[in-house]
Amino acid sequence: MPNSSGNDSRTNPAGEMETVPAREALCRGAAAWIAAGYAVIPIRPDGSKAPQSRWKEIADGTQPAPASDSLCREIMAGGCDGIAIVPGVASRNAELLELEGRAVELLDDIAAI
Repeated sequence: MPNSSGNDSRTNPAGEMETVPAREALCRGAAAWIAAGYAVIPIRPDGSKAPQSRWKEIADGTQPAPASDSLCREIMAGGCDGIAIVPGVASRNAELLELEGRAVELLDDIAAI
């Protein structure tokens, strides 16, 4: 339903409003990663950041990653809160480095290594 700014909006599991344009932007981002050769999967809409698929099978190439059109349909339907890039064979042998919390403060030191 349109909100005060005229955008369609929904409430996510955390009770926060999200807009359809935000979902469209997520869809475009996912499509760009896929077009660049990376495997992209949806994450659960429960706030856990857990993948909705068996990512290990996608990473080792034994299961295909979702296609761009099916992933975008899921995003637009509100079936996920975000996306994840699967490292490994499925994503051109990409490796994963995740920095959170205190590690972010050390980003310059880490980048110098």
